[in-house]
Amino acid sequence: MSFGVWRLICGSLSGALAGADLAAELFDVYSALLLYSGSCTSQVYADAIRPRMMSCHSAFSGTWSRDYELVRTLLGPPLSRNRGTRLAVAVQFNRLVHMSVAKRLVPTGNSLLRDSGKAGVPPTDDERALFDLFFSTRRVSTCSVDFRTQMIERTDLILSDLAAQPVTTRHGRADLDRFQMGLRGKFERLVSITRQLTHEEGLCGMTEQEQAVFTADAMKAVPVSPELIDYVQQQAGPLSPTQRWLIDRTRALGQAFEMQIPPEQGQFLTLLARSIGASRIVEVGTFTGYSTLALAAGLGPEGQVLTCDLSDEWTAVAQEAWREAGVADRIELKLGRAADTLRALPTEPTIDLAFIDADKVGYVEYWELLVPRIRPGGLLLVDNVLYYGDAVSPDAVGNARAIREFNAHVLADDRVESVLLTIADGLTVARKKF
Repeated sequence: MSFGVWRLICGSLSGALAGADLAAELFDVYSALLLYSGSCTSQVYADAIRPRMMSCHSAFSGTWSRDYELVRTLLGPPLSRNRGTRLAVAVQFNRLVHMSVAKRLVPTGNSLLRDSGKAGVPPTDDERALFDLFFSTRRVSTCSVDFRTQMIERTDLILSDLAAQPVTTRHGRADLDRFQMGLRGKFERLVSITRQLTHEEGLCGMTEQEQAVFTADAMKAVPVSPELIDYVQQQAGPLSPTQRWLIDRTRALGQAFEMQIPPEQGQFLTLLARSIGASRIVEVGTFTGYSTLALAAGLGPEGQVLTCDLSDEWTAVAQEAWREAGVADRIELKLGRAADTLRALPTEPTIDLAFIDADKVGYVEYWELLVPRIRPGGLLLVDNVLYYGDAVSPDAVGNARAIREFNAHVLADDRVESVLLTIADGLTVARKKF
């Protein structure tokens, strides 16, 4: 989040003093982020956070960030000419927050926050790269819509966390404690500023030519905000009691919840299955069974879904949901390697619809096993084909690279006609031609 706030500060300062008041608000947001992220106990910091920083470099410093280095460069003229202004006060307060957090987390001895770095000496390229490596930062070109979406989604997560567990640490200073009580307001303001800067002020560091290209290419693009996502989900219709139970049960699994498809995508799967009269469906990747439930809802009379997965734990949840929904008799679960299950299927093209949502490096193999078995006019649906947006990068690695290679494979496959839709994390819809 700090990286994004620093970029917004740069966007506000690029117009010199015209954006100084906005930059002051953003420095207050940065102070709020420091208080939020530094609200852990000193024991947690000593046991889990500082050792990792020390193992990276004994003088690990936030001044090594390329983004903050640009902030400091842009701050120079406005602050030197306008001491005592709102911006100068916000910057000074930010330093106070830094020091207070450091003092609270490391009450005795040296603190990386207080004493790291070399005063007056610019960071080296190695130090900049080390900072990026520590925070798993990969620097690639991005557009305003993507930047805005990521910032708003992350801010929404912070707001949800604050609603569940407000920050209650005390710093021994009335001004800091009063400021801390208003953290929610600072983060809510960040959402407004993000929209304002990325809509009005450019597209945050792009050249005029890049802005023109972005404007031309994105004329029909709608920024995806949390409010818009809620609206889209409402338009998909109300959830059944079983669907609601399954979402809540899967959310209780923690981080794994992100593997569940969203409700509007489930409704889309149901509509597609129903629109082609599907009676034979194959799914690769069951998880807790929400997508299977959606596919089964779109089956024709006496239709059947064959779904493949490796996990006993997750599919046990799925089977409970299928029984509750009254569709368990229409679903066959195969545990084991999906490729082995697919390879054992009849080679005749009798499958009406296939849905792939499993390990990304296996996508090409699953595709090649399924395409010959899909009937002419049948559909292949593939999830996560944007992979958090990382698939667009030529420098993508890991799962993102596997997805990028899979997308190129589909595009070159003359057996199908396909389109990549920006539903959820990206959904490919392909129709077999022959």
